[in-house]
Amino acid sequence: MKKIFVLAYILITIQTHGAARGFSAGEGYGWNSIHSMENAVFIPGKGGYQEIRLKSSTYPQEKNTDLLLHFDSTVADETGAYSILKNTVKITDKIRMLGNGSGVFLNTLEGLSLQPGDGTVFASGNPGTSFTIEFWLNPVLLKTSEEIITYTNSLRNREGKILPQSVTCTIENRKLIWEFRNFFFNPESYTSFIKVTGFTSLIPDQWHHHMITYDENSGLIEYYVDSMLEGTAYATLSGKDNGDPLIPVTGSLTSGSFVIGENYHGFMDEFRISKGVISEPVLSEFQNGYGRIETSMIDMGRNDSVLNRINLQFDTPGDSGIQSYYKIFKDYKDTITNTGDWIPFVPGKYMPVDTTGRFFKVRIDLFANGSGTKSPSVHSIHAEYRKNLPPLAPDYVKAIPGDGEVRLEWKGIGEPDVAGYLVYYGTQKGVYFGKTGKEGESPIVVTGSTSLTIHNLANGQLYYFAVAAFDSAGTQYPGALSGEISARPLPGLTRDN
Repeated sequence: MKKIFVLAYILITIQTHGAARGFSAGEGYGWNSIHSMENAVFIPGKGGYQEIRLKSSTYPQEKNTDLLLHFDSTVADETGAYSILKNTVKITDKIRMLGNGSGVFLNTLEGLSLQPGDGTVFASGNPGTSFTIEFWLNPVLLKTSEEIITYTNSLRNREGKILPQSVTCTIENRKLIWEFRNFFFNPESYTSFIKVTGFTSLIPDQWHHHMITYDENSGLIEYYVDSMLEGTAYATLSGKDNGDPLIPVTGSLTSGSFVIGENYHGFMDEFRISKGVISEPVLSEFQNGYGRIETSMIDMGRNDSVLNRINLQFDTPGDSGIQSYYKIFKDYKDTITNTGDWIPFVPGKYMPVDTTGRFFKVRIDLFANGSGTKSPSVHSIHAEYRKNLPPLAPDYVKAIPGDGEVRLEWKGIGEPDVAGYLVYYGTQKGVYFGKTGKEGESPIVVTGSTSLTIHNLANGQLYYFAVAAFDSAGTQYPGALSGEISARPLPGLTRDN
């Protein structure tokens, strides 16, 4: 019987001091409480709910970007410099390398036909500079003569003879072959032909990054597959590294034709042409490697509430990972002035340090695996906290009138965190705006006592009183009012009468 009593007392004490509460985000609760996301996105997840993972890397549009095709939801040049003449490319989000989708090429004669705009690398009559062409390729057939890139134009030599001009990238014997015909201006013969061949055989249904660069300072042409050098050539008068560089000059007899994927069967992603030599291409889906999410301010309902623990549902494939943090704010003012550090926590474990406050925020850092190919995903956030309930209303309140004064007495509240009481008074029932009391305007703060005498009250005036307790949350967050009581001070009246 004694054990039952003790247990009951403990339960009553816990319930008095706080009530278990919770905060949830993700899964069926949605993600409305997310305040900010850095390099992170929502994606469809388990059970049809959204989850959060790192944002897939895509080529950025930079100052020197000449042409940029993401193939995410539409086929369009992000720079606006190339206009689309014909398009047979479809978009899929099922097979992709970077971003939200890729282009599907179905072995058609048209592919994607573009018109280069003024000032671009392939603009008609344009004296060229250094350039880079790069893209991700996932071939299906790998048939010889599939054309990845076909640029054609024409120009005249000294004798006025029309010369064909072309830049092509084609599949031959499961390798990519790059050919530049009369594209680099030769002041001696007006003709030039440069060929660069890769040595690694491609495999169907596999993504690989292809990039070819031309450096106007040296005439060096380099072809890379997945950042590994596959072939080189020199666009110089001698055809070697010690010759004078040949400058690319596009023909001016036509507007030029730039076609991507003619007769190609497969997928392509992130096609980019840049002015200048690109030294650090995007080579993995999560190349940025880091992301971050942060919740809005979560209100635990009252000062001196306690954050107990935070649980996360997440996946960390491979050697990807997360790191979780929280920050406590003591009150409203603290939400503005708090510049404290984020505190790391172990998901699902009870907090080992003081987590008392009014508000909290949660931050989760996401880290890709070492190769940048896998991302962690966060499915949900669940936080448990104990709201600091306000003290109970004081009982047995008595008002004893005297001459120009009223003495109030009440039974103290047995809760250990009660810090004092507020005594309210006024001259109208339920309205406590008394101002004349010597001890102060209503409400009067009382600490260390369960009684108070209010002096300098008007004799003959009926006064109404109520008492409320407050705890460590402060006087601005009192508990419930006691029952109202009234008393009328009178001349010559003593409290002993």
